Amino acid sequence: MSEKENESNRESLDNRVKKWLSKEGYPTEFQTAKILRNQGYAVTQGLHVPDVERDKMREIDVITNCDEHMGNFLLRINHVFECKKPSKPWVIFTSPYSRMASSGAIAQAPSSLGAEALLWVLAGSEYVQGLDIFKAWTRPGFNAREFQSSGSDACYNALQSLCDLVTSITEIHNMQFSDEGEILYSSVVAFPVLVLNSPLFEAFFSVEDGDMRVQRAGHIRCYWQGSYKRRFITPVDIVTLEELPRFAAIRHKETHELLSVMRYVHNEVQTFEKSGNIDAVDIPETSRGIIGAPRLFQNIMRKHENHLTNGG
Repeated sequence: MSEKENESNRESLDNRVKKWLSKEGYPTEFQTAKILRNQGYAVTQGLHVPDVERDKMREIDVITNCDEHMGNFLLRINHVFECKKPSKPWVIFTSPYSRMASSGAIAQAPSSLGAEALLWVLAGSEYVQGLDIFKAWTRPGFNAREFQSSGSDACYNALQSLCDLVTSITEIHNMQFSDEGEILYSSVVAFPVLVLNSPLFEAFFSVEDGDMRVQRAGHIRCYWQGSYKRRFITPVDIVTLEELPRFAAIRHKETHELLSVMRYVHNEVQTFEKSGNIDAVDIPETSRGIIGAPRLFQNIMRKHENHLTNGG
């Protein structure tokens, strides 16, 4: 084989590899990471986390960390990104009847036990309710399909996988600590985001027309109820790559604002954990979509009741 033929074969292989990479969506992951870094996020690609229930490791396309350190205590907000470049557009079905109150979205956000307690308290905060992270969408999504799909649907699989990932992240933190006081050492919230490098469409029923309407969208919040692992509804932001810079800028700003108010409540919960007096925590009244106090609060009260019963 001549040198010219060898060079031609190398170029052909290079092009085939590049075409394969593009088809698999890897460039979308790198583009997503670049956009997030430009907004000031600490970004990691290809992180693996254990799926305890299925006894295997799961890969995260892109994850960001925003941390608040308070001595030995850590408050962390993760954004977990699943990046897709489908060959066909995605269609998100929306409805005003799928709305979720901001207070419910706050209280039920994917969180470790410590963060779950902090957000349960903050669900009654008008300030936190006003953040775009938790806003009640007028017409949120409730289901998704890939255009002209048949059989196994890529949208369903992606939403299911992403919700499993954020649950695994919070479960890992819960497993690291057993004592109520230790749980507060690391409080983590994990927000799921699907980045789509393709057209995104919203489909909804128009009461005025008596028919379906379809329109392009850059960002839709879907309240996903199909997770195997979570007993709560999981809000998932579905964002096009084109819309991601605007989404990331707003989310970066609000993430730090949320960490600040979580820090304030964290101090109150610490006092409650040590004293057993729940009055140490200022708990605004609101509908949280959850029956009873968060699990950490229940454990703290039970611990102090047992202490008194045993003559402590």
